Order: sequence, then C-alpha cells, then structure tokens
Amino acid sequence: KCVQVFAEYYKIPFFTIEVPFAPTPESRGVAVDFLANQIYDYIDWVQKITGKKWDDEKFIEGVKNEWLSQVLGAKICIANQAVPSPLALKHVDNFLTFMLMIGRQNKETPDFLQILLDEMGDRVKNGIAGVAEERARLWHQGQVPWFFRPLVKYPEIYGASFVGSGFDFRAMGVYAPNEDGFWEAAATPQERGIELKSRE
Repeated sequence: KCVQVFAEYYKIPFFTIEVPFAPTPESRGVAVDFLANQIYDYIDWVQKITGKKWDDEKFIEGVKNEWLSQVLGAKICIANQAVPSPLALKHVDNFLTFMLMIGRQNKETPDFLQILLDEMGDRVKNGIAGVAEERARLWHQGQVPWFFRPLVKYPEIYGASFVGSGFDFRAMGVYAPNEDGFWEAAATPQERGIELKSRE
C-alpha cells in the first residue's frame, strides 16, 4: 500500500496485481483465471504507458527464472532443517533481497541461489551452523521485525537460533506436498513437462 502512496505523491504510473488465495484444488482454476486476466490487463497498460511493444520471449524467460528462483529458494529453506541449522534467520533475511528487490525473474537470482544451495550442502555435510553452538531452535511467525533487527539475534547468546519464519519461507520458495503429506520444493513447469511458448 505504501507504494501506492509514493506513486500518487510523485505522480508515477502505478499498477497493482492482486495475487488470489486458493486454499483448495477446486478454487485454483478461478484463482488462475483471475490472476491471468490481471496480467493481460497489465500488459495492455504497460504498453500504453511506455509506448513499447510487450516482448513475450523476455516474459517467458522471466517466468522461467522466477520459477527456478522459487524452487531453489524452497530447497534452501528445506535444507535449513538440518541439525545444526546451516543458516540463522538473520542470514535468510539477507537472501530475501534477491527475491524481493533484485527480482526472481532476473537471471542473476537463480544463479546466485544455486551457489547458495551448493554452499548449504557443504555446510550441512560439515556440520557448519548459522549459530555456533545451537542448543535450541525457534521459529518466527509473521514478518521480520525490520524496526528492531537485534530481536532475532538476541536468543543466540543462549545458543538458540531462529531457523526460519513463515514470511521468509513463503517469500523464498514454492512448495508442494509429497506422498507423505510433507512439504517439499515444487517442480518447475519444465520439470513437469510444460513448455512455455507464449504468454498464454
């Protein structure tokens, strides 16, 4: 909502896409149609605002990068289940910059996340922890307390580590339940045999 305020104040073009909530398989079709129609509206709007033709090839490349970023992000979050946890929440928050600021759709993001995932594997294999002497684990629910960052570091003096948060893990990854009902990294469209050829 703050971006809308900035846009109005600075008289910058502004377009919002609402991501629908689809809690059941039955609601997903309606949600996908709703989201797709907004994206079509955005394409028309941005062409009008910029005077440039929409590039479907770049759009498809961005979608592929976004999916790969989200899948790698999920694998990173799942790898954090290791004992000891290879990353503390303060580390995960830093990597969110790639997802939220640099952008999942940019090639640099999945490239960086692959390097990070490889590093996570090395840390897990060698027992390298995000908090040197992990004796307890905590989970943070909600958004990171940006107003007071030391809050997530404070438990470390007692050997406790925030190993993740609902906000970070949702922003980092895309998940799917496996046969046992546990969440795992979802497959990319390409891994599921879906070839993206057009915006449709």
